[in-house]
Amino acid sequence: LSYISGIEHIAAVEPVLESGMEISNGWMKKDIGLLALEPGATLYGITDREGRPAALPEQGILLPARLMDTLQLKVGNKAYLRSFYPGKNEEENKKAAPVMGVVSQFMGQSAVCSTDYVHYLLNEGAIVNAAYIKLDDPKFEQEVTDRLKGILSLEAIKSKAEIVANTQKAMEAQNNIIVFMILGAGILAFAVIYNIANINIFERRREIATLAVLGFNPAELKSLVFNENYFISALGIIGGILPGRLLLQYVVTMQNTDEMQMPVVLSPLSYLIAAALLILFTITANLLLGEKVTSINMVESLKSAE
Repeated sequence: LSYISGIEHIAAVEPVLESGMEISNGWMKKDIGLLALEPGATLYGITDREGRPAALPEQGILLPARLMDTLQLKVGNKAYLRSFYPGKNEEENKKAAPVMGVVSQFMGQSAVCSTDYVHYLLNEGAIVNAAYIKLDDPKFEQEVTDRLKGILSLEAIKSKAEIVANTQKAMEAQNNIIVFMILGAGILAFAVIYNIANINIFERRREIATLAVLGFNPAELKSLVFNENYFISALGIIGGILPGRLLLQYVVTMQNTDEMQMPVVLSPLSYLIAAALLILFTITANLLLGEKVTSINMVESLKSAE
């Protein structure tokens, strides 16, 4: 690590231990990763489920919320960890570890603890097998990566750009599904608004014809019919905010897997775009049906029975 920290453009190096372990709670068990960080480490960035910085406990472990739900664990409960290292993977080698908090993880599922605490879990002295590196300027990422590849003792190097690219590639299929869902929702919203307005005009054609005979001009007739559409759309926007968010949370939760979890992120801009699209669909439907209002046959409509 001292050699790596001396490479040009490397601003900081933090050693970590990455290992695999079995975690269990009663009859429930799961194979997970173990990430041990040095006290005061900042490059990994531990956060809780609300995205706030989380403190690394001196004793115990931090677990992702989904793993805690799977194993039915709560903060303060004890989980049992067993190493995969030969000679230390027997049942009697299990170590009890208190769950000290919840950590946010979107890729994989790993327990997080301090490098001091991992000595207790593994019955080993100081041991690290990986490191996080911070550059003084991201533009030197490829140059530093090439230099690190020349170190024979390094088995793998993962850059931030590479991880982001792989994640984006994995998300391409999801993005296509999302686009089709948005298009489908838009078409459905337009169809509903158009049909409601069309039915409204048909059922009120006698009333519209009467008003036309009384001297209402086309603009006034249109406003009489279409203002109701704007009112209904406004109610839909206001009333759909909470159900829409809950539905999104449900859909995203159903898409989550053990290896990848997607957070629900809804900014104010998302609500504004949804509202703007609904208003656009309403205006478009009204424009398409405007001629239908003015083309009502007054004589035939007034002759029709109530």
